[in-house]
Amino acid sequence: ATDMFANPARVPGDLGFDPLSLGNNPANRAKYELSEVIHGRAAMIGFSGVIHQMIVTKQPIIYSLLHWKSVDASAFKIGGAAAKLGY
Repeated sequence: ATDMFANPARVPGDLGFDPLSLGNNPANRAKYELSEVIHGRAAMIGFSGVIHQMIVTKQPIIYSLLHWKSVDASAFKIGGAAAKLGY
């Protein structure tokens, strides 16, 4: 078996899997590395939202997804000065 951490020239995130050769161009590779970090952070924030929803509602996320509650549109009306603007 090959130990990917034994190679001192290995770059974090480079597992040697690039079937489309997208990382051959250094400028594109830098862009893709940054995109991967950004999307990974967005995924972590989204997952933490799921965990917080489970904690707040004390229900599994599957229950929340399967049991939608209809809400009257008037619940989303904005009052005060915004109401005078037609919102």
